[in-house]
Order: sequence, then C-alpha cells, then structure tokens
Amino acid sequence: MTGVSPSGTPDIFAERILHNSEMRVKELDLLRARRNVEYVVMLCLIVLAAAVSVFVWVRRQNKMYRTLVTQYRSYIHRLEEISESRKETEDETTKEDAQYKKVLPRQGHEHLQSPDSQDGHE
Repeated sequence: MTGVSPSGTPDIFAERILHNSEMRVKELDLLRARRNVEYVVMLCLIVLAAAVSVFVWVRRQNKMYRTLVTQYRSYIHRLEEISESRKETEDETTKEDAQYKKVLPRQGHEHLQSPDSQDGHE
C-alpha cells in the first residue's frame, strides 16, 4: 500500500501510521546509541578509577620504599658509628693492656719467686 485512498487521494491515516513507525524505529536506534554511549562512559569511568587506584598505590609504595631506604641508611650509619666506637675502645684497651704488661712483669717477678729463693737458698 502506498497510502492512496480508493478515491485516488493520499491516505493521511496511512501516512501517519508509516511516519509513526519510522519515528519509533529512529527513536529505538537513538536509544540503542545512547545506551551504547552510556556503556562506553561507564567503561571509561571504571578504567579511570582503576588507573587512579593504581597510581595512588604506586605512589604510596614508592613513599614507603623511600622511608625504608632512609631507615636502612640510618641503621647502617649507626652501625658504622658503633663499629668505629668499638675500634677506638679496643685500641684504648689494647694500649692499656700493653702498658699493664710492661708494668706487671717488673712487679710480677717479685711475688712469683719461690720461698726458698727469698731466703737465698736456691
């Protein structure tokens, strides 16, 4: 049917029905397109949220690692200071021991002598 009435004039009712059905098809196409756009926007938001989450996570981890490295360097520095302090203390102790060893042999022979040698009876 072409929308012509039996009298030969165009049928307005048939044209309106055809026009309405075409409009519905176009509206459905627009709704599908809008839904597709909404899906794409949602997907973009999800990807953006994931990217921001990963970025924040990486920044926090980098900050944590920087803190750990700083603490480790501080720890190593304190160990080196303690080691140097111990070396200085050991050096002083060694010097004092050497001085005592020089002094003790002089004094030590007197009390190590046997009682017989003190009397002159060797």
